Amino acid sequence: MYMKRIFSLLLLTISVSISLSAQTKGNCNKMQQWLQEMNQAKAEFVAKDMALSQEQRAKFIPLYKSMNEETAKLAGETRDMERRIDKSPAASDEEYEQAATAMYELNGKRNAIEMRYFAKYKTILTKPQLYKLKKAEDKWHRQLMKKRREAKNRHH
Repeated sequence: MYMKRIFSLLLLTISVSISLSAQTKGNCNKMQQWLQEMNQAKAEFVAKDMALSQEQRAKFIPLYKSMNEETAKLAGETRDMERRIDKSPAASDEEYEQAATAMYELNGKRNAIEMRYFAKYKTILTKPQLYKLKKAEDKWHRQLMKKRREAKNRHH
């Protein structure tokens, strides 16, 4: 549960970064490219950690990247809604309620997406690999957070 929160915060941070960086089309394209590279790196890391065969990798990685893109898009849309409310001094009660609902529904919607893909993964992965999937994701996130802390410490 703790790692899921960190992952949610990471996705939210990425979504915020995308929006803030999208001042120009060039910046937007660079951010999109960076996100695609991160998504690919994560998929490769997870596939390696689960010791997938080449055949499994060929099927798993595109699905996994698609799932991550779908959940990131959802988080970004929710964050955009929050940002509109934050910037609107005249937001209506209905707009506040819609944004609050979206925020509270985010994790459930993300979980629904993950479960939809989990059903697809069952046709590709062995039972032990299915089990290792979340552990590999957790390991990826721990390493990201560690690198972030190290980078932050180098700058201070």
